[in-house]
Amino acid sequence: MTEFGCTILGNLQSKANSRRMIRPGLVIKSKAALDFEQYALMQLKSPMRGRKPFIKPVACEFTVHYQSRRSDLDTSLIRDILQKAGVYLNDRQIEEAHEYRHIDKLNPRVEILVYELGD
Repeated sequence: MTEFGCTILGNLQSKANSRRMIRPGLVIKSKAALDFEQYALMQLKSPMRGRKPFIKPVACEFTVHYQSRRSDLDTSLIRDILQKAGVYLNDRQIEEAHEYRHIDKLNPRVEILVYELGD
């Protein structure tokens, strides 16, 4: 079974709750979400070196360690980031996902495991 695992340091931002309106009809990610995305992509450069993206359907396991209980469990931003980093071609390939939420005030992070599903 082909798999990819890594840990992204930082407090994952909610994609749904972190939008800001620039002007009517134009809504973009918040600065916090953009900053997290940039930091995560930088962290993914080394683990992705020499790897090709998954082409077949995948399953994902996300263990999110937030700084506080205020955050909703929302992995949509990390799914998009993994696509941008080239872990898989498109997040529509995710056919199975398991998400876990924990609190770690001193070490917020997202532990990620992506593996190819059999045919």
